[in-house]
Amino acid sequence: MAVYDDIYRLGTAAALTVASAAGAAVSTAVFGTETYAIALSFPGSTSSTSGVRVKIVDPQTSAVSSTADFLLPANWVEKIKVSPGQRLSAISNDAGTPSVSIVELTK
Repeated sequence: MAVYDDIYRLGTAAALTVASAAGAAVSTAVFGTETYAIALSFPGSTSSTSGVRVKIVDPQTSAVSSTADFLLPANWVEKIKVSPGQRLSAISNDAGTPSVSIVELTK
């Protein structure tokens, strides 16, 4: 019998407008008490430098880096495991300022 560990309920959805790589990182509010995964995406044109750098952070963790953290490409959906109370920090990889869609996923 199959086990479907990656099937979630859609929870709170939010949009986060990120700053360009020369700007400051922005963060979401903390994730809810039942949130153990999130889905991320943003629409945009694909180029060699486009994308958004993202990092899951705790209150004591530093914000995302514009050069060293995970690169989310445009038009891609990524699911990431998180813990309640964490948040997403994001910054653009180039001069663009896209709006990232974040959906909290619950069991």
